[in-house]
Amino acid sequence: GIFGDLGIMYAAVYTIPTRIFMWSVGLTYFTEAPTKKELVKKVLTHPCIIAIFTGMVLLISQFQLPGFVNQTVRTIAGANTFCAMLLIGCTLAEVPFKEVFSKEVYYYTFIRLFLIPVIVLAGCRLFRIDSLITAVCVILSAMPAASTSSPCGQIWKRRPPGNEDRCLFHGRLIDHTSDLVLFPAVGDPVGLSR
Repeated sequence: GIFGDLGIMYAAVYTIPTRIFMWSVGLTYFTEAPTKKELVKKVLTHPCIIAIFTGMVLLISQFQLPGFVNQTVRTIAGANTFCAMLLIGCTLAEVPFKEVFSKEVYYYTFIRLFLIPVIVLAGCRLFRIDSLITAVCVILSAMPAASTSSPCGQIWKRRPPGNEDRCLFHGRLIDHTSDLVLFPAVGDPVGLSR
């Protein structure tokens, strides 16, 4: 990677709260249950939550899985991005191209790809955080939003009310395209262009 092994470790640590939040609180938006107790049970026994806890145990214990298990997990993980992008592409193909460009999508893109990284950079500089940690945090905050939200909505047939579903899918297209332009602008202040 562009930050070396230490940067990869920082990136992994940076994403832990996001993953836990996404697969716990985020999952509750897509899970139906008659009671809160049933909802908590469904969320805690969801394969993604179990995977997070299994990964944390493996990280803390430093237990090494057999080679074939590692290879299987890597292969499945490599296919996830492709499958998510394929689903998004198929969904966007059904939408008239003019509808992709809306105020909501541009507003979301501005916040996600510019405002959040600027706030993260300002916070890191204010608290004099190490330059490598700052770079990792700013770059990760400038990445397009996780494409996981789109497949989740499709899998569980739950969609936000109103126009937000379209905004979500349209946002993926504008988000990823805009990142091609904004990423160098965000990378320059943290020293990636040097």
